[in-house]
Amino acid sequence: MSVPKYIYIDDENGASEISTLHGFNDSKIVEVERFPLSEFREFGSLKNAMIEQSKNKRFDGMIVDLRLDGSGEDRTEFNAASIAQEIRSVAARGEMATFPIALCSTDEKIRQTYNSDKTSHDLFDYKISKSNPNPDWHKLGTKLSSLAKGYRLLNEDKKSLQEIFGISDISKVDVRILEKAETFSAIYDYAHFIIKDFFHQTNPLINEKILAARLGIDLKNTPSQSWEKLVNTLFDKAAYVGLFSDGWKRWWADVISDTFSAISNEKLAFLKAEERVSILKKHLE
Repeated sequence: MSVPKYIYIDDENGASEISTLHGFNDSKIVEVERFPLSEFREFGSLKNAMIEQSKNKRFDGMIVDLRLDGSGEDRTEFNAASIAQEIRSVAARGEMATFPIALCSTDEKIRQTYNSDKTSHDLFDYKISKSNPNPDWHKLGTKLSSLAKGYRLLNEDKKSLQEIFGISDISKVDVRILEKAETFSAIYDYAHFIIKDFFHQTNPLINEKILAARLGIDLKNTPSQSWEKLVNTLFDKAAYVGLFSDGWKRWWADVISDTFSAISNEKLAFLKAEERVSILKKHLE
């Protein structure tokens, strides 16, 4: 698959915006191109502009500044929420393919505007802070690439829950989660649920920090090569491989526990951290 392409909407053209463009493009993970707001006027409306861009397959996703009422020549009456709402509505009616939308703004603007407007939170898939002086462009690019690939997969055909969660035995997923997922009608409903709910629960999935804590491992004082060897050799079957798995590392908690029991005949929860680490060291030599 080619490198996913995002369009970037901002009313300014200053150092921060230029830095954002260069940061993403230099990573080679995603390609980001500025989208002049003047094109909204050229096509008569935001809706027409987006439909035209989508038909020509000019992009896989969008990055948009929270507020577009600054002093730049591209200033407009639109804001990120109204743009995202229009796009989601048009996609829900089947007039264009849906795609990921990332919000990009300063922490101050997010606190002032976005955090107080809870109704707009479901419109965006990811938040990018302009306030970070040293952004991790590799991490940010990986997230955006994963979002683009995931949406592209969902747009191709209606996927089963087994395909979305990346497992053959769907019974390991809490029935309440499955019941909620079965009510979704729009593609971005699945995307938002996976990213904002499913990934942030401690059951049935766990993230890297929780995985390390359950194994009794101090990540800060463990060489990355040792940690990767442990995860990739011993717990490879526990890795989540469903939707957006290449952007968010997660593991099935029950498989972690079962794997540990299989190599030690011990219950992970009943051991002290030192005992857990001793068993892992012995097993991996």
